[in-house]
Amino acid sequence: MHEVANPAGRLITFRIRQPVADDNGAQASLDLRSQIVAHPDAVIVVTDLCEARTFSPETTDRFVALMKSDNPKLFRSAVLLGMDAAILGLQVVRMVKEAANPARRAFFDADELRSWLEPDCSEEERSALEAFFC
Repeated sequence: MHEVANPAGRLITFRIRQPVADDNGAQASLDLRSQIVAHPDAVIVVTDLCEARTFSPETTDRFVALMKSDNPKLFRSAVLLGMDAAILGLQVVRMVKEAANPARRAFFDADELRSWLEPDCSEEERSALEAFFC
């Protein structure tokens, strides 16, 4: 299951929740892409993968392709991983590297993620970011 929203300004939030299944990866990538391209400005995307599990090769390829196609519309992108997600973490770090955009980062700590994104957020976006992690 996934959730995609544009709660404030340029901020787009994306969360994977249980149950996690590769068969909904195509819809998740379409929903995320539609939010990104619908916004008139470069966006700030924050993704919560704390409940995710390792992705299939097909899902990984789909999201890398999405990330590459969204690079021109991206101001910043941060992915939060669960502390016990070592294999998924390696997979996501590789995906971020393959997307080839220094404005993308993966984090295991929500405070570090917020510290990286908040300087570039408006007050409304900072509030929405804080609410996303509550």
